[in-house]
Amino acid sequence: MHIWKIVVLFLIFIGCAVMGCSQETLKTSPENLLGRWQMVKAIQSGNEVDKPNPYLRRYEVEIEFLPDGKLTGTSSANPMVGQYETQSSNFISIHCGYESKVGENAWGDLFADTIENVDTYKIKNNMLFLSHMDNQLIFQKIK
Repeated sequence: MHIWKIVVLFLIFIGCAVMGCSQETLKTSPENLLGRWQMVKAIQSGNEVDKPNPYLRRYEVEIEFLPDGKLTGTSSANPMVGQYETQSSNFISIHCGYESKVGENAWGDLFADTIENVDTYKIKNNMLFLSHMDNQLIFQKIK
């Protein structure tokens, strides 16, 4: 009888551990996109690109997904607006409009050149991964 109690407690422990971990893993649903995200890293052609020093840009590269399928944000030097659409559990289509691309640094250009090509997204531990082939924009949730 004592062995069964140990087995039951062990199974409960494993179940709680698995359920606890799942809350911090993938949260890929359109509702979880909502909010403001700041770009912290990028992967271009398989190579990691780090965020430059703060004094090299006017704005943080940020994007905010709104509930009505619209988005707003900033590249490194310019504001932007646009729209997005999700069609399946991790498919996303993004269309952005910029007032101008004048003054962009390499970080802003990387964002502007990549954002409209992304076709999948993943959210894990308050990080958003927007991907297309071997290119990826990585954001941290800020709001």
